[in-house]
Amino acid sequence: MVICEERAIERILSLGFCDTAIPVTVRQELGKEAQICVLPSLKKSALKFEKLFSNDYFSPAAHSWLRENVRPFMHTIGYHDNKLSRKVMSIMSRGTSFGETPNSGAVILKEPIKNLTTTDIPTLLEFGHIISAVVIDGAVVCTAYTDLAPDGEAVEVGVETAPAYRRRGYAKDALYGLINELYSLGIQPIYICSRSNIASLKLANACGFKPEALEYNYVFRRD
Repeated sequence: MVICEERAIERILSLGFCDTAIPVTVRQELGKEAQICVLPSLKKSALKFEKLFSNDYFSPAAHSWLRENVRPFMHTIGYHDNKLSRKVMSIMSRGTSFGETPNSGAVILKEPIKNLTTTDIPTLLEFGHIISAVVIDGAVVCTAYTDLAPDGEAVEVGVETAPAYRRRGYAKDALYGLINELYSLGIQPIYICSRSNIASLKLANACGFKPEALEYNYVFRRD
């Protein structure tokens, strides 16, 4: 395992400038050595973690042990456990082959319309995100959207379907529509979801995404 010390981040956290802190990130790209990014004060914990859990850095026992060893230091600088800490995330990429995505019934939104999902369409459009949507009877029932305004070679994507319209294939349509739009711009879509979210993983696989890495972030918040 490669251990990277986040010296600048520790200084910022110690000064209390941030409400949310991620003192440890464990990441492993397929076929590569695992990496742990850690605050310098927690390096000894990282070394012991590597020794104890070299066979499975993402096991529940590994998470529990590392979190317990991180907690005391985080408390000393005013941070406490966040129940919303991310589970093991599967990071997938669809590759760089353009023109291989089926057509879909989705449209690329240019302006806000009636929306049955909780996706904040006006704000996303205002800040330059791309939104692919399935529209039924003049209302958005499913959205696929970029996590950031695309301005590079790759961008993370997300999907949401209104509860009453789930299990009808709309998420796949919306995601295909977004993939097509991104490919037309030469941008590679990245899909990230919890490894325990079977429905999301099935959608990603159905749309051609392939595993690229696993990652776990330990999240703490300031009171």
